[in-house]
Amino acid sequence: MHTAFRRANDPLIYLESKRDQYLDCFRSFCKGASSVTFFVDFLCRCLKPAIQQGVCDKTCIQITDEMKSNYPAFSGNRSNLENHILRHLAEQKEFDSYMEYINYPKDYFERFIRECVERYCRYNRDQLRRMFNTNLSDLVQQVLKVNTTVTAALEGKQNNASLWLDKFCTALGSQMEFPREDFRNIEYEDVTDLQFLKEMMATSLDDLLQNLQKESSSTPDLDLKMFRRRPDEILCEALSGCWEQCPFCNAICTNTIPGHETDHSVQFHRSKAVMGRYFNETDNFSIDFCTTAVTSDISFRSCKGWTPYKTYREAGEPYSRWSITPDNSELSYWKWFICTFRPQLEQRFGFKFTGLGEIPEDWKRSTNELALKDVQ
Repeated sequence: MHTAFRRANDPLIYLESKRDQYLDCFRSFCKGASSVTFFVDFLCRCLKPAIQQGVCDKTCIQITDEMKSNYPAFSGNRSNLENHILRHLAEQKEFDSYMEYINYPKDYFERFIRECVERYCRYNRDQLRRMFNTNLSDLVQQVLKVNTTVTAALEGKQNNASLWLDKFCTALGSQMEFPREDFRNIEYEDVTDLQFLKEMMATSLDDLLQNLQKESSSTPDLDLKMFRRRPDEILCEALSGCWEQCPFCNAICTNTIPGHETDHSVQFHRSKAVMGRYFNETDNFSIDFCTTAVTSDISFRSCKGWTPYKTYREAGEPYSRWSITPDNSELSYWKWFICTFRPQLEQRFGFKFTGLGEIPEDWKRSTNELALKDVQ
């Protein structure tokens, strides 16, 4: 935020950003350029980055819409996305990825979305290049249309560069960011022949389009870094929500409103072993699910000491902010996960699935197919 503020308000940074423009102005004057030639040259130099950014903005929105339409993971809410992530994890069977998802869900969600977008752009490079070039051509045509419309509207009236710039920048405002204040240094140029100005602008814009198309074709892949907001960032924002995690099993709150005042809750909890819960004074994992634990007579230890699971809210924050329904719901998915990654979990946390943490026989019958069915 500090950097952005300085960029917007520091006069030295502003002048440095305009250095090339002022240098071009000086060179044009030294060459004896006419007022109209100089005016058009300066204007088109400013139009180039504005057009590029406008094209990027539109292309970014189109890519985002394509992803929402063609990728089921992005066509619903975050719960839908999480199910797709769980399917992806079950298919990949990579323990480290699971640990990232369980312990740092927001980071994992963002990485998953980013990789999907990058993969989409990589596999559809030709289509996206055509999309970009079409948007580029369309936007330049819009600028040409504005050039003609503004000139026609001012024909026969009191003509000057300042008034033409007022109309031109206002008309382009809905197409791109083209602030009028950037042209204070040319608004008093001696420009009275608007027809000549229109013709010069048309010629320069045609050259500008050809140059931009040439630059675009020089890179085979669309560089996502040129977007102010990448498609994956837009998707992440749209599919965000509350990222609070259950203090017992790390399941993510399903509320779509960050900072909501109501209790946190999830549709399905997990075995507490996924985050290394264990029985006190033993090396045995605690494998029961939260929804089962809150019906038991077992206690857990928090900063306030020992608290029965049945009255877990009495342990204070964060427990008091969670609503855990004692419904004994247990997904086969997490039973399969425990059985599949038993050695890795034991190595990571230093506890064992023995004694009080013995894995039930019916859990061992949970297959990958059943796990995938749970998150369809």
